[in-house]
Amino acid sequence: LYWWAVCLCPALWWPSLPLLLALCIAVLRRTKLRNAVMAHQELVPLTPQGFEVLAAHRNSQRMATWLKRLVVDRGGWVSKTTEMRLYARTVHRSGKPTMSFEKLLSELKSKDKAGWINWQTGDRPKKCRCGNNVTLELLGSGSFRVDEARWSCAGVGKEGCAEEHEKLSTHLGVRRYRCPDCKLNFCAQCAVGGPQRNLLLGLPIQSL
Repeated sequence: LYWWAVCLCPALWWPSLPLLLALCIAVLRRTKLRNAVMAHQELVPLTPQGFEVLAAHRNSQRMATWLKRLVVDRGGWVSKTTEMRLYARTVHRSGKPTMSFEKLLSELKSKDKAGWINWQTGDRPKKCRCGNNVTLELLGSGSFRVDEARWSCAGVGKEGCAEEHEKLSTHLGVRRYRCPDCKLNFCAQCAVGGPQRNLLLGLPIQSL
């Protein structure tokens, strides 16, 4: 309606621009409205909540993209995209998931027998160091918020966070992982055990 009015009367564009910016800021500050805007298959968390959000959109193509992200994050690789798109149609119906998140993970791993998901080529799943052997869940980079806006990285042992994210903050743009059991948060670097170092120089690979 707004764009229709501006097209009919272009002179309204500049006077209404501050109000448009204020509206955008107001939407982004409200978590529920922000999540509705940011509910994109590349941004939604790889969690049970993210599964429900994608199912509510009733779009199998978007679901297939989200499922591929889930497989890659858990250490696998999708070799046949067509098969993934066909499978995506079966995991949601009438705006709701047809199975639990745990059942979904189980089925995805069993699909290796069909030859279109390989669980031997990707990185190993990121595990929490709480001692419960729990796989960390990717919550995203702050665009889609699942809970409180601020968080801090638990780091790697006594060394602390590899990327210096120990302070409580929004950390926008930082990939955040969380343990579903102990609720500890980790940045992407600490989730894989800290920065990888060169064996000869002893320096972080990122600095070489």
